[in-house]
Amino acid sequence: EKYNIYDPGYFQLPNSKHKYRDWKRGGHGHDIHLNNAIIESCDTFFYKLSTLMPISILHKYGTIFGIGEKTGIDMPYEKNGIMPSRDWKKRTHNLAWYPGDSVNASIGQGFTLATPLQLAVMTAGLANQGKIPVPRVARDKNSSLIVRKEVEIQKKYWNYVRKAMKDVVHDPSGTARRINQGIDYEISGKTGTVQVIGIKQKERYDIASIAKKNRDHALFIAYAPSDKPKVAIAIIIENGGSGSARAAPAAKEVIETYMNLYSINSNESKKQ
Repeated sequence: EKYNIYDPGYFQLPNSKHKYRDWKRGGHGHDIHLNNAIIESCDTFFYKLSTLMPISILHKYGTIFGIGEKTGIDMPYEKNGIMPSRDWKKRTHNLAWYPGDSVNASIGQGFTLATPLQLAVMTAGLANQGKIPVPRVARDKNSSLIVRKEVEIQKKYWNYVRKAMKDVVHDPSGTARRINQGIDYEISGKTGTVQVIGIKQKERYDIASIAKKNRDHALFIAYAPSDKPKVAIAIIIENGGSGSARAAPAAKEVIETYMNLYSINSNESKKQ
């Protein structure tokens, strides 16, 4: 909570010229801590944080929230995804784990692979403060929640992260602030971008000059209403570019449809 950084728009490992870039050219400036790193989506904060903790910690909690393992949905052909670790890399590639691997993993890139369903289940776990559900194909609106496992984390940390996710949408500096208009409930979320191709060090990402098939995927996870969550969602738009510009508005439409379908509004959510 107290750790903060200065973000010039990139991060470099010691004795390395390679720059891990933030999405925001010029960076986010001074006094970037976890709260506004989530709200403003500051990559550099997480790059630096990766050098302060072993990859085993990220692997532990990523796995707890379901990345790298099947969710147990009642449908065939589900993929495991990958939550990388030192042991995984040695076992699958016969290579050592390098600091740069941790930097990439800190923002969900590099070897990390997650399905949209895994992201939705993880988001539901955040909404439920640690109750990780088993997803099921809904056959009626009264389907009950099946909890696969519970994550034990102090309540103050749940509150911290949940407040930051709400501010992603409802704070003036939040990356998904454009979707907070015209709703009578609050949405909590996190924007993201899935890189399709690498960009050379001396080049900048210019969407106009990149073939559509090579453009970034747009990502947004969300749950709503923020105070009494009823729905969790993960949206990925292939080659859609920015999560804030493409995936977040799409998620809002889905959430609004759900709210209207089940007649859920802010007043009703507070009564439950």
